[in-house]
Amino acid sequence: MCFSSTVSFTAGIALTAVGAVTLKKAESNYERPFAAIPLLFGIQQILEGFVWLCLQGKFGGPQELQSFVYLFLFIAQVLWPFWVPLSIIQLEKKGDANAFEKALLVLGFALSIYLGYCLYHFPVSAKIEEHHILYLQHYPKSIAWFSGIVYTVVTILPPFFSKLKFMWALGLLILLSYGVTAIFYEGFVVSVWCFFASIISVAVWWILRLVQRQQSLQA
Repeated sequence: MCFSSTVSFTAGIALTAVGAVTLKKAESNYERPFAAIPLLFGIQQILEGFVWLCLQGKFGGPQELQSFVYLFLFIAQVLWPFWVPLSIIQLEKKGDANAFEKALLVLGFALSIYLGYCLYHFPVSAKIEEHHILYLQHYPKSIAWFSGIVYTVVTILPPFFSKLKFMWALGLLILLSYGVTAIFYEGFVVSVWCFFASIISVAVWWILRLVQRQQSLQA
């Protein structure tokens, strides 16, 4: 599969539109973090579209490239580890979150702080390789494998432990997308998995509708 700036911008614009509709549908502050997921993924894909253009020499220079790389990695690695568990806990909004969900949130916050520190203190860059963007991050290698496992845990497991019906479907879609990425796009997980996950995040709109319908029947 070949990705490009066109694919990233198209996905980004579509997800931004879906995100705007989903956010408008949110009925309370509790629902807005979850409803914002498609919009955030849309912004992330648009940022990667600019990374493509910069790497191809079609936009800006080295400084602009570095800025877009940092912005993309901030959303991909610093935002999502805490946003995913937080948004699901907030959506439950009645204090129904179990101890494991809360533990995942704490773990996600800790990972976000660590990856934010790494992003600020260590050099990062990007290049096009095999029709994909390869992000080069010179983070401490001794803990890289562990942070990778924690990232996977805090972004995939929260939907499976939610008490909300159908939330497991979102977790399953993300898990399957990660499996496909890890098997067929090894070395490009940061870019490719985010692309698949962004498309899957459209399911957020459907899940939000079901949650609102369920809660209205219980009211």
